[in-house]
Amino acid sequence: EGLTLAIEKQTKNYDVRTQRGVLRLARAVLQTLEGADPVEACKGAMDDFVRSCELRSESPIARIHRSNILMFSARYARGKGKDPGALFKMAMEDLTVAIAFDPTASTAYHNRGIIQFYQGKEGHRDPVECYRKALEDFTAAMQLEPTYAYIFKDLGVAKVALAKELLARKEKVKILFEEAVTHLDEALRLQPSLAAAWYERGHAHFALKQFGEAIQDWER
Repeated sequence: EGLTLAIEKQTKNYDVRTQRGVLRLARAVLQTLEGADPVEACKGAMDDFVRSCELRSESPIARIHRSNILMFSARYARGKGKDPGALFKMAMEDLTVAIAFDPTASTAYHNRGIIQFYQGKEGHRDPVECYRKALEDFTAAMQLEPTYAYIFKDLGVAKVALAKELLARKEKVKILFEEAVTHLDEALRLQPSLAAAWYERGHAHFALKQFGEAIQDWER
């Protein structure tokens, strides 16, 4: 309510508008976790982020925020059996512009890599091409933010996915699985409670025929 009152008095205040959008997005996430419909909260957040971009079109942060709501909406749509392609496409466009404005925006690289990974995984485009582009973005994000466990986790996940795809095409992929283990090791060093990293490292160990290590990872 306080932010809404502030916006009514300062209609061109970019920061206050952005803060309300962030809170509305957080509300949408909580509603999803509670089993409620987040559509209205998503619409409110989108309105705020669209206005933020209008108020400060050159701001990478405004576009990253807008991509966040687009990505969240795309995942929600996918969970409901709807095609998320158009939403992911719009998010990609925002992130590419954000990177052009600020080549040091690690979140933009990371989020764009996530979208490219999903595009490959869901068969919208050639998986190998998508996974390789995702790895380029994850690598850029890692270099900019080398202490964020989720980037290393996503690097590992993408390399396992790429290795499996290439393996199906009769290519040699051992080094990709080994690199995946290295990335996932780092993710777990940074955040030992990251269950997805244990799970994915188990797959990499299994592919390398390190079955004892795979069992330990999956049990963890």
